[in-house]
Amino acid sequence: MAAWELAGESGLIELYASLPAAYFQKERWFADRELAGEIELVDSARFYEPGQADPVIALNLYRIKPFAGYYYYIPFLISQSRNREREAFFEKNGFYFYDAVSTGEYVSLLEELLHHQASCTASRGVFQFQSFRRPTEPRLRLMGGTSNSLLFVTRAYLLKNYRRIYPGVNPELKISVALTELGSKQIPEVYGFFNYRDQEDHTLGIVMETVENSGAGWERWGRLLRNNSPETGELLREEARQLGRALGYLHRDLADISRRAGGYSELDLTDIERRIDGLIGEIKADRSCFLEFDSILGKLNDFKERLTAGKLGAKFRIHGDLHLEQVVKTDTGWRILDFEGEPLKSIQEREQYDSPLKDLAALLRSISYRIQGVGTGRNRSELEEKIGSGLIEGYLGWCREVKADFLPGPDELGFLLTLFQIERAVYECVYESKYRPDWLWIPRTGLKKLMGCDLPSL
Repeated sequence: MAAWELAGESGLIELYASLPAAYFQKERWFADRELAGEIELVDSARFYEPGQADPVIALNLYRIKPFAGYYYYIPFLISQSRNREREAFFEKNGFYFYDAVSTGEYVSLLEELLHHQASCTASRGVFQFQSFRRPTEPRLRLMGGTSNSLLFVTRAYLLKNYRRIYPGVNPELKISVALTELGSKQIPEVYGFFNYRDQEDHTLGIVMETVENSGAGWERWGRLLRNNSPETGELLREEARQLGRALGYLHRDLADISRRAGGYSELDLTDIERRIDGLIGEIKADRSCFLEFDSILGKLNDFKERLTAGKLGAKFRIHGDLHLEQVVKTDTGWRILDFEGEPLKSIQEREQYDSPLKDLAALLRSISYRIQGVGTGRNRSELEEKIGSGLIEGYLGWCREVKADFLPGPDELGFLLTLFQIERAVYECVYESKYRPDWLWIPRTGLKKLMGCDLPSL
């Protein structure tokens, strides 16, 4: 490599071999905010520019104690110079340790490693870099701050750094590569990835096409809702209808991929019974999250008692964690991002096949979040119904148009869509109670509304 070289062993690593978890507890990606102890270094690869003693980029994997089955990917920019425009994680022995993500040095290093298809041996494993296509346009900006760390680096590509790292290939990489190879137009093209390998692969990041857009759904619809014009409701309904069609296209492609892999199958009563039992167990384990505790359990038990044989549709690899921050509006419609799945679950759990209605239900819940959170003077329930019905109309209309065979029958559809919305709202309550308690009222409001619905057809 011309600009960066792998550094040898030095005393520098001793400065960060074990660190207080408190250094990272304000970061969105650090899921162990209640941890009072330390995190320990698993492995590290350090790089420097020839002729330059400062800075050093260190690619690091940490784990909490006791080990919880996942790593944290925390790259450092290490410098003896204080940067007054950037807050350091910590300072030791005259060295400042900054988060390397969103620095030009880090991006420059990764571009070079990807270009050379580099394989860098560390003390316990190997850092590997694989490129399918090298972006060459000049940099525009760097931005980080999501629950992972997403950098928009050029007009042509973005760099997504995962932070909580499980053993195995990240589902987003696996399914995005398969969709790219299929020629799907619903997602950004994959340009490359990087990972760490010891006994298993651990995906650290992915390089993808940057999609020209007018904003993510969450941001765009927030602006429209705050505009509060008489036309807003109809515009949002039409955009929701377009989004429903885009989701239908995506599910067609995902179903095709699953069929080719031999994993496409029918949803059955056992799947639904197991799902309801799991939900009941979750609710009982975290009952303090739920104001309508008895009502929710009663509703789920009613669902279970009414289960009968019928056409429940297919299950295959779906998006798995779809919401308005993961769709972007383009000149021609919508593109769908982020196939990582629910970040609190293991890779094995995220890769399980499921009903496509789970994605539709997740978007309905996200629409509810957006409307509740903006706080306009409109009738929120009426507006939510209008936008939600547009989404369902677009999705079902497209599926019927192409005679998609993965949906349940008409008598079962309403039941499953309601059940999946309850499931999503329960997940949201548990998540918000742990990480954003100020938002807990939103899924609680959604659950209360779902509890007031008549039992859907079955």
